[in-house]
Amino acid sequence: WDSSHFRNLLSCNQSSSDMHSRIMDSLRWEVSEELLYLLVKDNRLHHPLNDRHWCPISMRLLTRSLHVVADNIIPTHERKESSYEDVLSACAEKLLVILREATEAVRNILALDKEEAKENFLRYLAFHEKSVSECGTEQSSRYYLKAESEVTPHVSVEDCSKGQTTLDENFYLIHQVLFVTHALASLIDWNNFNNRGEGIYSFEKACQIAAIDLDLARRLQTEKSRSWKPLIFLPL
Repeated sequence: WDSSHFRNLLSCNQSSSDMHSRIMDSLRWEVSEELLYLLVKDNRLHHPLNDRHWCPISMRLLTRSLHVVADNIIPTHERKESSYEDVLSACAEKLLVILREATEAVRNILALDKEEAKENFLRYLAFHEKSVSECGTEQSSRYYLKAESEVTPHVSVEDCSKGQTTLDENFYLIHQVLFVTHALASLIDWNNFNNRGEGIYSFEKACQIAAIDLDLARRLQTEKSRSWKPLIFLPL
């Protein structure tokens, strides 16, 4: 990341409010795409935003989190006056709030018991599998969920809503939520502690915020993910 490319962008704050809003929104998406590229290139996240591999809650989590990091990469006059620790702390706090909200959403959906409501909300946890013909036209499409059973790991939304299976809560909380947040957060050099001696971001803190069993999450981590090095140093 070359911060010299962003310095001249501070002048856009002198533009009209409408123009400034459009410029900043475009920049947010551009930087988010660059962050996605880093995640894929460094094998920290595979097939991001692909609904065959990630459920809607997970994709929503990733999009919101990308925008949070992008907003802290793009310079503003207000942020220019902020300290290094304040920028990092604000970014980490927002990422952890999004993480907590996603885990709460998963738990709330899994706790539903009414069939109609459950089927509607279960789609937020569903994966979309499509078969395509040689000429590129879609032949079939189905939505399925990750079940707890190893014998039948995939189950349709309809069958699950009828109470015929139990979903794999740990898979959703850890693989679909926690690991997504941590993959993105691992790109950033958090400098370990703020000026009050408090941890800014860590895998352990993420587990605590999301109320996820740390020992279980660590066992499910890959060796490579434990040794990821930061690639972004804020503020630019």
